[in-house]
Amino acid sequence: MPADRLTRTYARALYAEAAEDREQAAGYCQLVAVAGAIAAEPRLLQMLKHPALPISDKVALVLKAAPSDITTATFAPFLQLVLRKGRANVLRSADEAFIEFWDEDRSVLRAQATSALPLSRDEKAALTRALASLSDFTVELETSVDGALIGGVAVRFRDRLIDGSIGGKLKRLSEWLQEY
Repeated sequence: MPADRLTRTYARALYAEAAEDREQAAGYCQLVAVAGAIAAEPRLLQMLKHPALPISDKVALVLKAAPSDITTATFAPFLQLVLRKGRANVLRSADEAFIEFWDEDRSVLRAQATSALPLSRDEKAALTRALASLSDFTVELETSVDGALIGGVAVRFRDRLIDGSIGGKLKRLSEWLQEY
């Protein structure tokens, strides 16, 4: 689920603290563990929203439900703040926002390429080079296959979509023809 504006605000604050202490990896691991625990057990989020449960118990519950081998000194206070403000929903996707800030600092561009058939190693390398030429970032490319594309490839990065699929081209052609 994409991170909303509020989630991004909280994630940015945690990221700033983690970056100051050079604990970005640990902060990210903790957020991933929490998001995974909430996804696996939806009742956890309900418990975190329950007004009768003390904040300290909620923090302990999160830390128990989502143990992480790597911990930071800033994570428990972050949880306390989020839960005290009644923003438990933030924990569902704060990891996604956090990694965006970390990637920006490391000059990393994450991209997802979807094609009708699996891409060869050479095709992945060429696509990675092409994306890298669009920015000064190191590209981390994930690939997936979707037979519904018919052919070609669609690449999504940040909030952009480059649709080079046959289906996308046919759609654009149809729209163009409808104008005339």
